[in-house]
Amino acid sequence: MKTFLLIVITSVFLIREVYSQWFWQNPLPQSNPLYSVKFIDANTGWAVGELGTIIKTTDGGINWTVQSSDTIGALNSVCFVNANIGWVAGANGTILKTTNGGLSWTPQSSGTTRPLYSIYFTNSNIGWAVGETGIILKTTNGGVSWFD
Repeated sequence: MKTFLLIVITSVFLIREVYSQWFWQNPLPQSNPLYSVKFIDANTGWAVGELGTIIKTTDGGINWTVQSSDTIGALNSVCFVNANIGWVAGANGTILKTTNGGLSWTPQSSGTTRPLYSIYFTNSNIGWAVGETGIILKTTNGGVSWFD
């Protein structure tokens, strides 16, 4: 019995020690599930998720502010090429673009209603979005038009 008790106590201390290195980074002021995060430097980043959630940090994740996406669908992926230009992709073929660091987001026509799960740009013009049933979309003009 003493051996069992010693093992339990030791396990509790080990678990506490392992997990004490992690701490809640927020994502206050909201509590929706988040699906993607992108940092452009050590301090500035965005996270996206359920119910059109877009949040931004400028202090390495200590504080987050909500940005309005004007959508209620899930946003599954975020990509920024610099501090101002970025895109998000999500449910129902949603693609949104910002040119002002997320202060406003403009819908882009993806040409699909299938969920998009990831978006990636190599520069401000060339990018891809991928989604359900293997759809792959590409743009060469910053998302003005998308083709598969």
